[in-house]
Amino acid sequence: MEILAAVELAVPVFHAHKNSTWKTLGDALQEAGIPKAISNRLLEFMPLAFARVFLDGLGIEFGEYYIRFDSKTNRKISKKLVDEPVYRESFAFASSLIAEQKAGDELISIVSRSSEFVAMNKAMNDGSRPEDLISSPPILLWDEETENQIDAAGQTKSKWKFWK
Repeated sequence: MEILAAVELAVPVFHAHKNSTWKTLGDALQEAGIPKAISNRLLEFMPLAFARVFLDGLGIEFGEYYIRFDSKTNRKISKKLVDEPVYRESFAFASSLIAEQKAGDELISIVSRSSEFVAMNKAMNDGSRPEDLISSPPILLWDEETENQIDAAGQTKSKWKFWK
C-alpha cells in the first residue's frame, strides 16, 4: 500500500476513534486495510506531522530530528523527520488540507493526539508566547519490527528472508 493512500484512509479512522485508546485506533487502522507496519508508523508520525502543520506560522521552533529509544538496551538513534516516509506524506497531506481549506474536525482529531501539540498548547494556555517555545525532539519507543519494514521509498518490505 502506498503511504499517501494509507494517510488518506487513516484520516476518517482517526476521527471515528478520537476518544479510543491507541491500541483500539491501531486495530481500526488495520481493519481499514492498512498493513500493520504502516499503521504503527501512522500512529507515531501522523499526529506529529498534522500538529506541526496546524501550528505552523506561530513562531514555535521545531526540530528536524526524532529519537528512537530502546528502553531494554538504552539504545538511541536520531533520524531526520523528513527521511521518514510516513511523516513526510502526512505533513504534505495535512498541508494540502489546510491550503484547500478542507481542514476541520477530522484534522483536529489527529492533531489532538500529538503529545507535542498538547505540550505546546498547554504552554500557550499557561501564558507562554509561541515564538518563545522550542520543541525537543520527539522520542519514540523502539519497534524493531516496524523500524525494519518500511524502506526509504515508503514501501513495506517482506519479513521473509530466503536464507533463514
